[in-house]
Amino acid sequence: MTRAATTALAFGLALAAGPAAAQALSQAEVLQLAKDACKAKDFSLMFGYFAQNDSVRAALTAPEIQIRSLARPGQIQRMVKGAEYRDFKIAMIDYSFFDAESADRFDAGQSEALEALKLDITEEPGGAYRVTYVKAEYGPPGEDEEYGELIRTYGQPGAYLFEPRDGCWQLTQDFR
Repeated sequence: MTRAATTALAFGLALAAGPAAAQALSQAEVLQLAKDACKAKDFSLMFGYFAQNDSVRAALTAPEIQIRSLARPGQIQRMVKGAEYRDFKIAMIDYSFFDAESADRFDAGQSEALEALKLDITEEPGGAYRVTYVKAEYGPPGEDEEYGELIRTYGQPGAYLFEPRDGCWQLTQDFR
């Protein structure tokens, strides 16, 4: 059964006191919170921790990642060992999702560098989740809003597939 995806605004609100509050915790504590989200079968919460934390990404990345074409998803372009995979393009800061490279520039002091993302999360057959992303420009937020109205999307979209394995979801495929 497919569940309609959530935009970054609704997704961020669903995380309420989750991953953003975890930014002050140790790597081990955040990893435990992600595992607790898995036990609760809460993909959205687990994904927030995954997008924010290197330890969670290392623990919940499959032993091999299939790099696939977004245009031709049945075609595997190459395989990458999970321990060597460094191409995850989504970062979480507070309750919002950003392009990871722009988040790195932001962390280096370039505050104007942040590029927001529009995320769509879809439950796939068998309990897998597909996270599709694209850079997005939003208007000014209204009262009690994280984002304003979506103005446009731009850049190259991508997607990730997380499949249920070992009591949680693991990143198994990267679509470009």
